[in-house]
Amino acid sequence: QFNLQSYQPGVFIESFHAVGTVVLIPRLAYKFTHDEFEGTTFGNRHASTSSLWISWNERESTILFWTIDHSNFQDDGLAPSIMSQDGWTNAIGLSHDHQVDSQYLKLLRTGLDFTKASTDGSDFRFNGVHLFAELIFALGWETELKLRGGWGYRNYPDFEFTPSRDENIWRVGTELRKAFGNHLSAALVFNYVRFDSQNPLFEAERILAGVVTTIEY
Repeated sequence: QFNLQSYQPGVFIESFHAVGTVVLIPRLAYKFTHDEFEGTTFGNRHASTSSLWISWNERESTILFWTIDHSNFQDDGLAPSIMSQDGWTNAIGLSHDHQVDSQYLKLLRTGLDFTKASTDGSDFRFNGVHLFAELIFALGWETELKLRGGWGYRNYPDFEFTPSRDENIWRVGTELRKAFGNHLSAALVFNYVRFDSQNPLFEAERILAGVVTTIEY
């Protein structure tokens, strides 16, 4: 029952521009996602992301982005007008990196984004905002520590029952990564998400912990 298969082909195009001391890298990407359980289609998603990376100087850089995607799940529930998650989602936001001149602290990253989900089912339509921050530490011996935290809020304007489904979303995470040469690294990862809904039926917690190995060329 946990035999998930996910295929995510995609393409992107980007360019490089220098305006005085400022560097601009616009990028347009498309990704198609096909998910299956036990060989049966679970859902498909088309997603497009437009972004602009701006390097202001040697220490400061900013990413602006807009993502739009459309999801189509095979199972729309017993009442699709209420339970279907099919539909469009738009997200727009930015993140800013500040390199820190410190022996251990390497980078401070902060960000803000807004999301609007326009699903067929009224239970899943929401307007959301999300704030986050990340600290990256260089510990020596090619080891890096990341600490993350974030808060978000989602308003479900078309939810038809009481109490409201509106929720606060709390996120914390950490990653300890060790590099083995230029191409191979491994990390211990822990992430926790708390969905603090006003409606107890939608309260939830999510914990993800494990080891991630990365090969880059």
